[in-house]
Amino acid sequence: MKILLVEDSSKTKNGGGQMMSSLISEYLKKRCQRIFYVDFSDNNRISKYLNKNDGFFFIKRQSNLVLFIYNFLTLYFLLRKWAPDIIYCTTKKALFIGVLLSRLLNIKIVYHAHIGLKNDFINNIFNKILSRLDLCICVSSYVYEQLTTVGCRNLKLLENPLLNEIAHVSRRLDGDKIKIGFAGSILPTKGIEFLLKSFVLLNPDKYELNIFGEGLLLYKLRELYEKRSNINFFGQVDDLENHLDTHTDIFILPSTIPESSSLVLRQAISRAIPVITTNMGGQRLCVETNFNGILIDALDSIILCNGIKAIVDNYEMMSKNCLIFAEKFIEIDFYMESFIEIIKSVNENTATR
Repeated sequence: MKILLVEDSSKTKNGGGQMMSSLISEYLKKRCQRIFYVDFSDNNRISKYLNKNDGFFFIKRQSNLVLFIYNFLTLYFLLRKWAPDIIYCTTKKALFIGVLLSRLLNIKIVYHAHIGLKNDFINNIFNKILSRLDLCICVSSYVYEQLTTVGCRNLKLLENPLLNEIAHVSRRLDGDKIKIGFAGSILPTKGIEFLLKSFVLLNPDKYELNIFGEGLLLYKLRELYEKRSNINFFGQVDDLENHLDTHTDIFILPSTIPESSSLVLRQAISRAIPVITTNMGGQRLCVETNFNGILIDALDSIILCNGIKAIVDNYEMMSKNCLIFAEKFIEIDFYMESFIEIIKSVNENTATR
């Protein structure tokens, strides 16, 4: 089977969606599937899985209409020769390109919904597109319910997997400082600026903050907080599981928007690390307040600080509960087998539209 993968790495190359695309690409190659990879920015996490029988194309300078049309037509003629069996899109921007190619090439299209919807004009158009897809894979029940309410058909729930092993034992607080951890794209919607402003209200002799990830705000925030010895910016790390084990006692994801299905929350919980996140979207599905963590209101520093103190007071119990909660998460091997069966079923029903 030949799969056209359309991704968007223009804002971040290491977000949860891009992580899943790289894992899916790796798995598809192991199963001898061919991939033609299209992106708005070069992402070697994905392209490294391609070989000489595959293809890749980067749609650059999309703000320039003439250049965009030229790029799109070039891609179209390349794909006519390559003849993909199915188009698989992972972001909204990717889906707009995928839908155009689907209509022109008469090929079935699948969208992997990694993000929730907003109630505005652009998303109303987007909802119309979703209702006409051959299949939409939803990464959480939150996304599934959202798409159901706007009338989307051909939905399939496949919850995001756990990317690492579950810890064998729970944790306790036994260091000189309590280590607060954040991992993700350093973007405004992740609430990272709010987290830093709230963190400085805590006792610097008792707490430290360790931040893993890269993004638009990284250099600005590093410059603002570089003089604080208890705040550390690690940048992007490849072995997040080990960094969580070593540098995190409490994990915080203070996103200001509803997330679809956080991979990093799953990773932290599975390592017996209690978590704090906002009470919205798919992130709230990973937390039971006062069981394995705390749900908070967005942008409320007092509630955040109180949440940290509540976890500290009940740390060992919450850490044990994290391991109980983690048993709900889907294992990566089962996820990948389910994913390829879904893709195959779409392709095998009918070869074309």
